[in-house]
Amino acid sequence: MTNKELIFERVRQDYQFREYRTRTHKYRKIVAGDLSDLGEGYGGHGNDVTSGRERNRRSLNDTFDEIVVSIDEIGRTNLIGRELRTLLLQTNFVNPQLNFPDVDPNEAAFMSEYWQIRTGPRPRGCYALPHLQMAQLDYMVSGIGFVGLTMAKGYPCITHFDSLDVIWDQSTKIVSDIQWVAVSERRTASYWASAFPNKDLGKWFTDLNDDDLVRLWFYYDTSGDKYGAEDEGTFAILVGEGEGCHDDPLHIGPNPFYYEADGYKAPYLPVEPMVWGQWPSVRYAEGLARPMLAHQMAIWQCDRLMREAVTDGRDITAYDPDAMEDESLEKFLDGESSLLELKTGRTLQEAIQRFPGVNVADSVVMWREQNERALTGMSGVNPFANGVKPSGLDFARDTQAIMDSSGVVAGKVAQDVARAYENIAWKFLSTSAIYDDRPILIRLGGVPYEFDSDKLPVRAFLRTDARPIVSEDDI
Repeated sequence: MTNKELIFERVRQDYQFREYRTRTHKYRKIVAGDLSDLGEGYGGHGNDVTSGRERNRRSLNDTFDEIVVSIDEIGRTNLIGRELRTLLLQTNFVNPQLNFPDVDPNEAAFMSEYWQIRTGPRPRGCYALPHLQMAQLDYMVSGIGFVGLTMAKGYPCITHFDSLDVIWDQSTKIVSDIQWVAVSERRTASYWASAFPNKDLGKWFTDLNDDDLVRLWFYYDTSGDKYGAEDEGTFAILVGEGEGCHDDPLHIGPNPFYYEADGYKAPYLPVEPMVWGQWPSVRYAEGLARPMLAHQMAIWQCDRLMREAVTDGRDITAYDPDAMEDESLEKFLDGESSLLELKTGRTLQEAIQRFPGVNVADSVVMWREQNERALTGMSGVNPFANGVKPSGLDFARDTQAIMDSSGVVAGKVAQDVARAYENIAWKFLSTSAIYDDRPILIRLGGVPYEFDSDKLPVRAFLRTDARPIVSEDDI
């Protein structure tokens, strides 16, 4: 099999990710407050109305897919979205500072400042922070998030690759060991025509209407067809077609992303995965949203019962119109007077009777509180960060225990994000050391240093052998 045929067969594996994409998309909608995939009772449009006895026979996974308990959307809570947003804010605020402990302090300060400028706000940088945050949110909801590199006008740029648009090597047990990856992007033909300066490549789109949507696959691998120390890897661009692609690539050549170390090139994939829950014998990782969903569904059921008790179960006043004088009856109905004139021989008990409303059952309140505590516990969010005081706190040691345990998940997220930042920063700096000859002004200790493309390109001063370190305290 030729390298071109191998690439074609790999991209055709797009259909294998159909189940993963469907599941991920549903969880994203739930986190955003859209319950249409949970069935008719939760605001969806399903028509599968099943009896309670039949529902009880369903497995847990089936119950997640088809919920038929009637619930009103008005006043509906979304604690999953609240907890994940809080966790994101607790673990991601700014573009982290890079440290380079294995190089000279002046060089370390120079490269750290270069990172802050090139990944900072536009126009000097590519404004990487929103992309890093979106990759982290994707990681928490979907179980895996991809932050990666692209080439914008010939220079590296950090971006978020939506996990729904990525397919990767399924022959490895761990996502970080993948040897190839393909990323799809859907744009108009006019965009692609202007994005490729190569006339031979861009002319493919000139025969299409400007607004025609074209899906391209960008394929990268680290092995290519040499399989040796000098291998350059492969980069290919293919036109998407259904759940596959055309068998003739628009472009195929060496992988433009590589390290230059020890006298040879070492190609790498321009993506860095963040994986939350990877279980043995399970192909795809699981995010934080799935284990919280069962508790959120129980909370919705409790909310429905409590809302019905408050709205439909209000106090009822019954009256006998024949027991009151006409004028008093009219005032009573208008709520204008509490002084009633009764007809002769009639008593107040005959005229008006009041029946107390339905109280919310204590079991419903306790069940809701229990599920809310479980949901918050699974998210790892400090409950006090949301302004919620957990019930049953009698002593200061109880509060301290909650504070200590709430940092477990947040610490795991911060650790994963820090490692992803380190790896993508290393790849970004290594790529910049090859391609970045743009003018830049870097100030160190109040002294300005100017670099340009003619005499003093900044890429010559970037150390590819320096390993960046991100402190988890910066996340």
